[in-house]
Amino acid sequence: MKTTTVICTVVVVLACTNVSTAQFVTFNNRAAFESALNSTLINDGLDRYLGNDIDFDNSSVNTVAAANPLMGFDVSHAGDEITTQFVNGSLTNMQNTGNATPDIQFLLDLAGVNGAFGVTSNVADTATVAVQTASVNAFGFDTFGFNDQGQSFVVDPGALGIEMGVLTTVTDAMGNMQSFTVAAEDAFFGVVGTMSPIDTITFSAVPTFATSGTEFIAIDNFVGGTSTVPEPPSTSLLSLAGLLLIWRRRKS
Repeated sequence: MKTTTVICTVVVVLACTNVSTAQFVTFNNRAAFESALNSTLINDGLDRYLGNDIDFDNSSVNTVAAANPLMGFDVSHAGDEITTQFVNGSLTNMQNTGNATPDIQFLLDLAGVNGAFGVTSNVADTATVAVQTASVNAFGFDTFGFNDQGQSFVVDPGALGIEMGVLTTVTDAMGNMQSFTVAAEDAFFGVVGTMSPIDTITFSAVPTFATSGTEFIAIDNFVGGTSTVPEPPSTSLLSLAGLLLIWRRRKS
């Protein structure tokens, strides 16, 4: 009878541990993110593109293309009339990103709405960062213009109500997926996968104030590596409580 009770207690503790494990942990502070890294395998500030703007309209830039190498990750953009660029610190509409060095910029439209340059988009735009370096379960970058009316390229920059927001969706190598919103005041976005390496980070436009306009975002200073995320305190305490219960029952 005592043996049966002990086995049931162990099963309950394991079930609770699995439920409480988070698939992703996010950071909005670069220093905190970097301090959580065990090793740094990706570190790319794009400074080699200084003075050399490059367009890659609806295509990808990757780690193997000799002309446009990236260090440990690829970037791609899909849509209908939008161009993605390495640009030296300013947006296409000449609104400063707040970044004096080269960055990667994406224009994101919804489908069927009046978007960039007064053209109606037929296809929803998405932009994707694909992590290529093996075993990288932590990846991050500086952010500019996310969900920020003042930084966005909009049809009428003076009219609040035609801006798109940005949905940031993280997928790991096991297919786990979760979406996050980068706040306008956040200067950094970093994510750690607790179950598996990071596979992709995808940006897509979502209506925030209305259903027209364009979101123009920029990302820079990429960092990635390995990180061991501590087990949530509640899980550790629950496991300890279960073990103590087993010990007490054995003593009795």
